[in-house]
Amino acid sequence: MSKSELTCHSTTYLASLLLIEMMNLNQANQNSLVATNPLPETYKQVRSFMKATRIADWNVPNAAQYCSLSPSRLRASFRENMQMSLCSYLQQYRLMNAARELKATSKSLTEVSERSGYDSA
Repeated sequence: MSKSELTCHSTTYLASLLLIEMMNLNQANQNSLVATNPLPETYKQVRSFMKATRIADWNVPNAAQYCSLSPSRLRASFRENMQMSLCSYLQQYRLMNAARELKATSKSLTEVSERSGYDSA
């Protein structure tokens, strides 16, 4: 195995482990947040958007259009209610889904990253 192939495999392995760890940590954080606060309407709308669209289409402009709000109003409302930015939430959730898929299937990192809306592995 060449040095570049070894580096690529090591990077892929480390990225997979990092994604799985982020998924585990983020799931615990979301569970505690949901358990202590009632779900705000903005969060419900965003979750509905995420269920209705492909992962690759998860971004603030698409979410705002789905929720019939301007992107800036949706961002502000989400941050006010959830104490985190909508962009960060969507990114973290995309990473968690990618990690889940990497863990549960034999699909390649490239396939999973493309399905998750990332341009490269």
